Amino acid sequence: MLGVRAMTMRSETKAHPQGVLSFPEFWRWLKGHAGCILSVATPDAALYDNEEMHWQLGEEDGSAVIQLLHGKNLVGEIVIAHQYIDYVQVDPDGEDEFVFDCISNTDGDCVSAYSFTLAHAYVPDVRPMPSRLVH
Repeated sequence: MLGVRAMTMRSETKAHPQGVLSFPEFWRWLKGHAGCILSVATPDAALYDNEEMHWQLGEEDGSAVIQLLHGKNLVGEIVIAHQYIDYVQVDPDGEDEFVFDCISNTDGDCVSAYSFTLAHAYVPDVRPMPSRLVH
């Protein structure tokens, strides 16, 4: 498959840090920044962006669906059953790439089940308040 490479994820135990997001909060934000995704990885494989591809994010049967497309052709898909994600750890120290690890607590160990790399840091989207009421 074009754009998909197997890779080994880091599996070290992670502490629950202060700067974290819930998966629903991260997912809402990510859907507005799909064009900023550089890669999405699982412990078994990774999908990598390039100029001829684009990301499509959606939901199906209560799961988050991430698709990498080349034109209208599906290159790869990752489905996240987010009820198994305890939190999203934000790497605040990135310079060119920013990593968001979806942490799952299995058997007492916190491990990165999914990892998103984006071109920019997490900045909550702020919607401006209208200066007057609109009907």
